[in-house]
Amino acid sequence: MPRAGRRRPAGDSPLRSALGGVLALVASERRPRLSAWSQRLATTRVPPTDASYDGHQALLSLKSAFPYSKMAAPAPCDAGSSPGGSRTGRRPFPGVRSPLRGNGWRRPPPPRLPGGKMASRVLVQYVVLRGDLRREPLSWPLGALVAQACHAALAVVHAHYAHADTAAYLAQGGGMRTVVLEAPDEHALSALAETLQKNGIDHKVWVEQPENVATCVALRPYPKEHVHRHLKTFKLLK
Repeated sequence: MPRAGRRRPAGDSPLRSALGGVLALVASERRPRLSAWSQRLATTRVPPTDASYDGHQALLSLKSAFPYSKMAAPAPCDAGSSPGGSRTGRRPFPGVRSPLRGNGWRRPPPPRLPGGKMASRVLVQYVVLRGDLRREPLSWPLGALVAQACHAALAVVHAHYAHADTAAYLAQGGGMRTVVLEAPDEHALSALAETLQKNGIDHKVWVEQPENVATCVALRPYPKEHVHRHLKTFKLLK
């Protein structure tokens, strides 16, 4: 606040008054150089505050009145984190905390999805296996069913090995995510293959030989949100 007995000049702003009071208090502790700065602050003209005036312009005006060469070295901060800050990472007015961020001169948080979750890109490989193969009258052994899923998954990865999503998926190593779903019969499996074909989804229908029976459909690794709508009617294989 202004010193007692001092009349605020016309057009004075609360920001300039507050800074003037702080500098006057420090100057009273036998610091002549800051006292001179306080006098210079009192003579610095700052436009009056109104609805159309950006308060950050006041900081820039005060900055011109106090050259960096005559002040203490400012603390570093993230480049571009302060409104009006320079790209060199220096604060617009050393020693003054941000009026918008308090103590923090941090980068804005990363974008979030509407539900508040962090934006991410999860790659998943979906494999859809016929469930009727393990039931009567077919009664395929468990090992044969596992082999069908492995054949289909390897075949589609081999066919789309050069795709960026495939490379990123394989680079995850032990973190790869594979979802195995169950199609009730061959008709449902064929219908799924047609749907994927119409929507341009890369996939592989594995046909076991010499039986010449379609047993499995495998998709190349995709972002989950890109293909989930085509597979939501299928349940997990149990």
